[in-house]
Amino acid sequence: QSQFNRAIFAKRQAGSAFKTFLYLSAFENGYKIDDVFEDKKVRVNNWLPDNYESRFLGQITLKRAFAYSSNSVAVQLSKELGAKKIAQTAKLCGITSKIDEHDLTISLGTSQVSLLELTSAYATIANDGTPVIPYVISQISNQNDEILYQKSGSKLEQIFSTKAIEATKIILREVVENGTGKIANINSNIYGKTGTSQNFRDAWFVGFDDEKIVGIWIGNDDNSPTQKITGGTLPAELFSKIMAN
Repeated sequence: QSQFNRAIFAKRQAGSAFKTFLYLSAFENGYKIDDVFEDKKVRVNNWLPDNYESRFLGQITLKRAFAYSSNSVAVQLSKELGAKKIAQTAKLCGITSKIDEHDLTISLGTSQVSLLELTSAYATIANDGTPVIPYVISQISNQNDEILYQKSGSKLEQIFSTKAIEATKIILREVVENGTGKIANINSNIYGKTGTSQNFRDAWFVGFDDEKIVGIWIGNDDNSPTQKITGGTLPAELFSKIMAN
């Protein structure tokens, strides 16, 4: 049970799985999936963020940049938006952990989150922009079948525009159809995002279909690096097997 609790509630860097909130924030502020950025080496003060294996694709749309998890475009986009808007979007989705609203590195997932809150935050997108409060118990009855407790609806309202949510779903679909999450592409209604933290310490895949949402994290309890596991390998494979069953 303690190992289960650690896996669910332990806070680790989300890596590129956090970029979903960056892009949702961008779409809420007027950006479009076909907007073009240059995937190139960038510098922000003394910070020199790099792409995976230092690969740069040149002129690409936001849709493609997200699918291939471009750090360069994410940093450029976050610089235009500002860290505060990104942090606010993540919090509205359901991220409860502390996020530095002055740190642009949050766009690359340097903030620490738990598997439960990250999965719940993605559920807000799956639920068409209405937040979802996770729960375990829906009803409690006694031996006489008398209901002692019945979970009621959360009564939460849609907090993101339909247009922004639709754009976010399009790019999440692009990840599994043509991007870093191809292993998870077992059906046409699968959406998701990969994430890998620095030095391969954490590997994530969070995704959903029309009925359920699943979050996968793979890493070591002592925060030591894995054997170069990325979100697009074992986590995406495990996700696909769970969804297939």
